[in-house]
Amino acid sequence: MNLLKKYKKRIAARISLMQRAEGFVWKHVDDALRTFIADSPTGERLGMVRALMEKARLTFSDDHYYWDDEDEETYVSYLDNHDGADERWRGGGPGYGAMVTEAVAREALRIIVGRNIHAIETGQRGYTQQSNSWETDEGCAIVDEIRRCAHSSATTCYVVAEDALPQSLRDRTAEHRCLAVEVDDQWLDHPELIANPDGLCYHLLDDGDNPIPIPTWGLANKVLWLRAETFLEPIRRFRSALPVLYVGSTRCRLVIHKFAHWADLHRLIDEQRKDGTRPEYHESIDMNSLTTELPDGTVLYPSLKRNLVDLTGG
Repeated sequence: MNLLKKYKKRIAARISLMQRAEGFVWKHVDDALRTFIADSPTGERLGMVRALMEKARLTFSDDHYYWDDEDEETYVSYLDNHDGADERWRGGGPGYGAMVTEAVAREALRIIVGRNIHAIETGQRGYTQQSNSWETDEGCAIVDEIRRCAHSSATTCYVVAEDALPQSLRDRTAEHRCLAVEVDDQWLDHPELIANPDGLCYHLLDDGDNPIPIPTWGLANKVLWLRAETFLEPIRRFRSALPVLYVGSTRCRLVIHKFAHWADLHRLIDEQRKDGTRPEYHESIDMNSLTTELPDGTVLYPSLKRNLVDLTGG
């Protein structure tokens, strides 16, 4: 194996550790715990993170390595090294698990401290967000433009700058951008549905217009579905949240959905890759089955966005 291939494998291995660390921080370190760790004496912080990882069962043993000998082009996370790989840079061997665990702990601590510094600089330190969504009837140039283009907006998702949102919705997120989509007013009548904070999941969607199911990313609130191929570039620019502005005819609601850049992008892209190599991996979902029925019989329909318009100017 030449040095370039080894280098690429080491880079992929490092990315995997970053994904594990980010996923751990997202799931197990809330704002209060983040502040507590960051304010603790420097020499104690890493021990706190290690203890949390043990509690979350995120540790690694000596018999793990990164790459499948059967297919060097396929990335496999932490396979048991039953055959005793002889290339030690891959992993495995005495002390290897402790080394990997330590690397993840240090990366997680770096994320925790970095987010705490960001919270201080943006004035969010000590603030526990009680809500992940806010509604307003204020207008602004961006919202007015989306409403004027109602016909094309039915299939279009916009990328807008955070400081271009209606005044009362600005500074609700640390992200510099957000997605904006036109939705039926009935969704805005039920904020308990639209404000589901969970993030993106991968699906194969049969919309009835295409002979081949479309790879899509859908939000847990069942409101918004994005064509994966079209939206990879804008989605990868989000860091720790996915803000979406849902625009109705007279109101709009900003919802902050969960998003962990490394962990979620890896998961979404990996699911799509499996469809490309193993067509039987996912069964397609019929678009008509994704409706949401209310107790009074009202049916709310999802919105599939195939097109992208970037209104950030860069």
